[in-house]
Amino acid sequence: MNQFVPAIEHNGVTHHNKVQDASKNFQTFLMESLEKVNQLQVQAEQLNQQLALGQAENLHDVMIASEKAGLSLQLVIQIRNRVVEAYQEIMRMQI
Repeated sequence: MNQFVPAIEHNGVTHHNKVQDASKNFQTFLMESLEKVNQLQVQAEQLNQQLALGQAENLHDVMIASEKAGLSLQLVIQIRNRVVEAYQEIMRMQI
């Protein structure tokens, strides 16, 4: 009977490690996404400044960069909203 106890404990540790790995992967994904959104925002701002100074070569590039930055920001906001909703739902659960 005791021979099964270490196997159960080991399985629990493995599950705990998988949860930690998934958490780190999600955290890494979020951080990389936020960095990418920031880069798009900075790029769009630079192109807008160039346009205002008359240095922009192509208005289409400025508009495309602005739309990419706006859409990526909206996506990040929606992800944040879903995470907050999930957290609130978990907090409402009765144990």
